[in-house]
Amino acid sequence: IVLQALEEIGHMLSALSPKAARAFTLAVVCEMTDDEVGAELGVSGRMVRKYVAQAMLGCLTLSARQTAAELQQEPQA
Repeated sequence: IVLQALEEIGHMLSALSPKAARAFTLAVVCEMTDDEVGAELGVSGRMVRKYVAQAMLGCLTLSARQTAAELQQEPQA
């Protein structure tokens, strides 16, 4: 399940711009601040927030799809 989730997140990140994917990775995985990520990418901290928000929306979409798939598999009472 974990490997499948990581694969899905990888696909989601590949659909984003390279800067958005990198911003998400640096902010979430590396626990860098917006300003640190911004300095690394050459963008403002505000732009980092927008990039991370795009990626979080992608994560929420993946979660919603998974929940919908699980609900469809449940036996009807």
